[in-house]
Order: sequence, then structure tokens, then C-alpha cells
Amino acid sequence: MSEVYEVEGVLESVSKNQKGFKIDGEWYNSFLPQHDARYKDTVKFKVKEKESGGRIYKNIEGTIEVLSGTEVTDKVTGEKKMVGFPIGTMDKERSIIRRHAVSAATELLSSASKSGVEVQIDVDSVIDVARKIEYYTSGDEVKDLIES
Repeated sequence: MSEVYEVEGVLESVSKNQKGFKIDGEWYNSFLPQHDARYKDTVKFKVKEKESGGRIYKNIEGTIEVLSGTEVTDKVTGEKKMVGFPIGTMDKERSIIRRHAVSAATELLSSASKSGVEVQIDVDSVIDVARKIEYYTSGDEVKDLIES
């Protein structure tokens, strides 16, 4: 059995399932999604290495502590928590962004049509525009610019 040690650093990448985190080129994995930890946040957590089949796994023990990001207060519970940007793909805020993006896309296409611009207004067109709005407003565009 290996000892538990602490890792602290900036998240370079977060896996789509919100269970994998890359810091200083190394991947660490959690058995549960860590929704409060986001790309470019500074975090701290405990790690225990396990060898299996000739491979070393770096498993996160417990939860991830977010050290920097943006502090927000939950309107329902009054709890303060740190959040980062961009919004994680599995974060509940992402569904809110998507709803607003669909509304904005619908309004944009409707306004364009009313002003005489020839546009197609159907589900596929609305979703296509909504995805572009979501990409920008969620911070995905900034993340992609930083990573490129």
C-alpha cells in the first residue's frame, strides 16, 4: 500500500465525466464527479497510488478543495463556494446556459426574419445557433483559445 500524499495546482484539464483531473501533466482520478472543480481552478486534494496490472493509478481520496476561482453564495442555502470559468460540461449551470442560448437563438432568428432577412427557422437552425451562443457564454471558447 502506498502512502497518501497531497497535490496542489492549477487544473490543466478536466475529463468530460468530471472524474479525471490533470495537474502538471499528471492525471488523477476520482470515483465520484467533482462538480465544483473546474478548468483553470487552483485545487488541492489527497492522492493514493495503486498499482494494478503493471499500471499505477493515482486515485483522489476524499473531495477536491478549490483554492481559487470565484466565490459565490447559493441563493437557497446561503452557502459560499468557489466556482471557476468556464462552466463544466456536467455542471447544473450548463442547463441554464443552454436554456438561455435556445431562447436567444429563437429571438435572434425571429428578429432577423421579421426584419426581412431570409432565414430558416426550424429546430435544427435554432439548435445550431444556440450551440454557438452556449460555446461563447459558457467560457468554452476562452478555454479552447488558451489551450491552442
